[in-house]
Amino acid sequence: MMINNMNKLGLLIIDFDDTLIDNTKLDLDSFHYIAKIYNLSAINDNTIMRWRKNGMIAKNILCRLFGERYDMQLDVCVKKRLEYLKRGGGGLRLVRIRRGAKDTLKQLGKVGYSIVVVTSRDDKTVVKKIIKNLYLDNLIDSIYCASDITAKNADLKNCVELKKRLYRLALKDHIADTTSKKVIVIGNLKADVIAAKSLKIKPIAIKGSYRFDSGISKMCKTITNFKELVNILER
Repeated sequence: MMINNMNKLGLLIIDFDDTLIDNTKLDLDSFHYIAKIYNLSAINDNTIMRWRKNGMIAKNILCRLFGERYDMQLDVCVKKRLEYLKRGGGGLRLVRIRRGAKDTLKQLGKVGYSIVVVTSRDDKTVVKKIIKNLYLDNLIDSIYCASDITAKNADLKNCVELKKRLYRLALKDHIADTTSKKVIVIGNLKADVIAAKSLKIKPIAIKGSYRFDSGISKMCKTITNFKELVNILER
């Protein structure tokens, strides 16, 4: 779908999970879900949050949940946890918008930016429900999900390649030329930054729900919250 953006100042491409929305409660809930279905001893939220802030990946947290039993079920429960998250986990009540994000989108929309959301999630219906529930639907021009790409191509396991294709789709639909207009990618992962740079798009990395992705500060400009974005883009 081609969108006429000839009079727009630029295009802002925003990652969804851990960038536009805060997934902390959903992330914690996913570990409690696994503990419940496998009759495991629960780990309290503060402990999981401390591990996350120290960079512990989900698989290692699941190992701790399973203890000596992890060899039996780990691969299966990793998959079950991801499926649970893709379905929206415990519901929309667990998803929060990042602090300052809504006001920032309003300001940037007023000064002339088109705003699109990009996500590696497959189910666009769930993403739309979340965006509507957070009262962001009138601020976002387009949504691009993995299903927009993988419906026509082989399943993409490489996150960088997936994001590159989604960024290209956004550029095409919004008639955005990276040499003549401001095109910015906002993401929280190194994959977002690498994909943007490969297409000569300026990336800005934002702190995720728990922390900055390791090493990302050496790759591009970083911000800790959305309020900082206005000052950068209005220059």
